[in-house]
Amino acid sequence: MESGSSKINQDILETFTRGKKSLSISDISRLSGHHRHTVARYLDNLVSSGKLEMRQHGQKKKYYLSDIQPESSILNFSPHMLIILNMDLSIRWANDSFLRMINSTIEAISNLSIEALHLDDLFGPDLVAAIRMVRPGETRSEEARITREEKETLYLFTISAVSFFQERPALVITGEDITEKKALQEAIRTSESNLRLITESVHDMIIRWEPDGMISYVSPACELLTGYVSQELMGKTISEFIHPEDLPRFQNGGETETVNWSRLPSSFRFRTLKGKWIWFETTTTPRLSETGEILDYISVWRDITAWLEAETKLALSEEKYRRLFEGAKDAIIL
Repeated sequence: MESGSSKINQDILETFTRGKKSLSISDISRLSGHHRHTVARYLDNLVSSGKLEMRQHGQKKKYYLSDIQPESSILNFSPHMLIILNMDLSIRWANDSFLRMINSTIEAISNLSIEALHLDDLFGPDLVAAIRMVRPGETRSEEARITREEKETLYLFTISAVSFFQERPALVITGEDITEKKALQEAIRTSESNLRLITESVHDMIIRWEPDGMISYVSPACELLTGYVSQELMGKTISEFIHPEDLPRFQNGGETETVNWSRLPSSFRFRTLKGKWIWFETTTTPRLSETGEILDYISVWRDITAWLEAETKLALSEEKYRRLFEGAKDAIIL
């Protein structure tokens, strides 16, 4: 992509090779043969790109060839695209990521309009419309899909109207490749949706708690089984709800009140919201860190109250008939 702007930039830079270290706008206009207003506009871009330095001498501005690494060169290490537009939507500066995208150079595109660059063809009309709508002090964001070599990439563009570079207003546009981030977010949403579907469908209660016994998560089945909504249990300790007769089985050797939750018994009684005691059968798995330390515990609690009551009734019934049989066996005649 070639333009006359690169020749004007080169003409201006060549005026500094003719002996004088500092030049005014009038000097540069006379030596380069370009109109003063044209020179002034291009000087701003050359200062912004770090190729020239501007120093104020009273009411006059003097320009020098830059002998330091421009700060803008640091931005070339960024993987994100960065474009700076003048308020007339012409290119003031762009970093290497953007230049590689359009296969051009900063000299070739400097002062070209976004129409001349055909940004709407590359990034879509919505982004160009968003650029035109930004007002001073405002920031807008717009997503755009770019297809190159049959590969589609999703970018998030942020457009901000700011004042810098000698207080001249400009539009700063950053473009971040969010293809992988979006895919990851979608995978997380799908995973969370599937997990939520599972936990909401399972009638057993899934519970997670810290090594000190504090509950950090309870599945929705909690309300159906205990009467408590999940939020009512989170932040509490399990020992607050366990039957006093079952609690000693959690204690280390029975000599301390420090609960060893890794030794959670297979069944215990739990107090419901209405004060009723129900029996849970549990399977517990500790979650370990890379160093082997216990991070927390995850359990599946199943309500076995009805099963135990049925077992008890069956046992009582069997005992009753056994006693009847034993009491009546002397009267049995074969």
